Amino acid sequence: CQCGPGYTGTASCDLCAENTIKPTSGSDACTPCAAGTVSNAGRTACVCGYGQEPDGAGGCEPCPLNHYKSAYSDDACLECHLNSATDSTGTDADYLCKCAPGFYNEDSPTNDCEPCGTGIKTSGRYL
Repeated sequence: CQCGPGYTGTASCDLCAENTIKPTSGSDACTPCAAGTVSNAGRTACVCGYGQEPDGAGGCEPCPLNHYKSAYSDDACLECHLNSATDSTGTDADYLCKCAPGFYNEDSPTNDCEPCGTGIKTSGRYL
């Protein structure tokens, strides 16, 4: 018998330790993930964490401004909703995309920020 992907051992099969992986079957040792990456739940691949996306060289880099990612995966960061922006890179949740001045979101079904009407107060002054 051989251990499946994500497991290692000779007498028994044990799940690879956190942030180590084994993508193939056999009794091979688990290998550590590269700096800035984490192992997936099955311990078969190293992926980028929250607020990070692949850098094209096997590692991860923070999401750029006005983007976010709230999952462990090798997917690219997602763009903030219309008329919203982030305060910094590496944003890890969509609610951190804030409406730009002159826009608001009041439970919009699309989460897009809508333009304020005239006479609506924003940031201490009327438009």
